[in-house]
Amino acid sequence: PYRYNTLTKATSPISTNLKNVIEIQYSPDGKQVLWVQLDSEKKFDQTEIWIADASLKNARLLVSGEGQNIDAVWHPQAKEILFASNREGLKEN
Repeated sequence: PYRYNTLTKATSPISTNLKNVIEIQYSPDGKQVLWVQLDSEKKFDQTEIWIADASLKNARLLVSGEGQNIDAVWHPQAKEILFASNREGLKEN
């Protein structure tokens, strides 16, 4: 994932530790980052949803399991995260 500065028009990597990220976004208050990541150990047919503070420290896995967990979005007050999934049941961490 990359960061684009609209004032300087510079692009820079956010982190070299994040691999296979397909979606990423800040929380409405800018204090956290949420991302969807392909699970490379499962041959990319599964995705996980992760969250961390804005500096990408203290990352923790929120949702994993069978299938695709995608299109994660924040509630406007960052109280909930909504996402789509193509499988039954959830494994919540």
